[in-house]
Amino acid sequence: MSDQKNAQTRRPTGFYILILAALLCLASAILYSINFRGIDYSHGSLFSDAAFISLIAAAAVSIVMLFIKLENFAPVVLCVASGVSFLVYIHHMVWPIADIFTAIDPVSFVPELIVCGVLLLMSFILSEVSLYMKKRNLSA
Repeated sequence: MSDQKNAQTRRPTGFYILILAALLCLASAILYSINFRGIDYSHGSLFSDAAFISLIAAAAVSIVMLFIKLENFAPVVLCVASGVSFLVYIHHMVWPIADIFTAIDPVSFVPELIVCGVLLLMSFILSEVSLYMKKRNLSA
């Protein structure tokens, strides 16, 4: 009887993957804000307020949705926001990356550029994975 009760109170893997994806969204938004806010490049700013705000809002909304019984829609919010933020990030970083690869400006390479991009991509992938996983136990 105790094992059956523990099995009903334990959360499925999809729940934890969604929480991890939301935490990665928050981490990438914070890292993106710390490293790229206020840096202007010859082709424009490297920071996008839209990407930053959408990551923070999506992480908060998806976590709230998990706990108000809308867990099936939480990964959709997180997936769309992290995917769009990743595309906005690429849009803002295309010129610095092109200048590095063509050796126009090889000195200005910032390792955080890759770390932030990987965090954004991982949050998108994990939110996509959590779309197809159970996020709550079905009670009989």
